[in-house]
Amino acid sequence: EDKYHLNEPLLKQYVLWIGGCLRGDFGQSILYGEDITVLIKTKLPVTVSIGIPVMIISAVLGVLIGIVTAVKRGSLLDQGLTLLANVAVGVPNFWIAILLIYFFGLITKLLPIQGYVAPSENFHEFVRCAILPVKCMSFGFVATIARQTRSSMLEIINQDYIRTARANG
Repeated sequence: EDKYHLNEPLLKQYVLWIGGCLRGDFGQSILYGEDITVLIKTKLPVTVSIGIPVMIISAVLGVLIGIVTAVKRGSLLDQGLTLLANVAVGVPNFWIAILLIYFFGLITKLLPIQGYVAPSENFHEFVRCAILPVKCMSFGFVATIARQTRSSMLEIINQDYIRTARANG
């Protein structure tokens, strides 16, 4: 208890923890018994190697879908993609993960359902292992970005200067 300052008042515990963080000392993990800095150094490359593709794919697909739905406003494509985006925003990631694992991992056996290979070791195997987590994590972000892009595009499309530019050819 003394090691973790658990006998101290809560505010003092917080100040001690913040002070340690500012010095680069995040403390000791109670669960693993290791220094938190070591755990971060080992887990951060995995997080980054999955997170960067998620951000890129989400931004590109979200903006493209948002532009298409705004330009084709009222069409069947717009209604379908907007419905899909609204559903995707409301569905939790763990449910999407379960469905993806079930379909792509268990039914079709196209992708592995667990494991990680660093991109520097075997890029092809990294891509195979990363497809499901990247797809799962991107789902909600794509939907959110698409909805925001669509509403921003619709707001701009209806501006006077856009109508004037269209009228002038």
